[in-house]
Amino acid sequence: MGDAKKLTRKPRNAPLDSRESAGKITARPKEEMANTRSALKRVRQNKVRNARNKALKSRIKGARKALVAAIDSGNASDAETRYRDFISIVDRSVKANLSHRNSSSRIKSIFASRVKALNS
Repeated sequence: MGDAKKLTRKPRNAPLDSRESAGKITARPKEEMANTRSALKRVRQNKVRNARNKALKSRIKGARKALVAAIDSGNASDAETRYRDFISIVDRSVKANLSHRNSSSRIKSIFASRVKALNS
């Protein structure tokens, strides 16, 4: 028993693989786990839909920032124009089932009251 090789544990901070030991911690590429043709098609469809949803979400964020900037500047006509653009984009997101209609309605109502307050 004394001659048996002693099992040692790796230190806690030991690198896991060669990429990490070189100082380059990179994410492993995602692999498609689909096994059937229909599952591969679903992967392709999901990529397209994901890209479309991301684009629409970023458009909403940009339109909201522009609207808030117009409201903060106090320019009523610019705020109304930005509000119409924002409403159009938000309604498209509801149609695309990207956000809930009640949530979008609440946001539109909040900004409508802020734009209306500028005109008063």
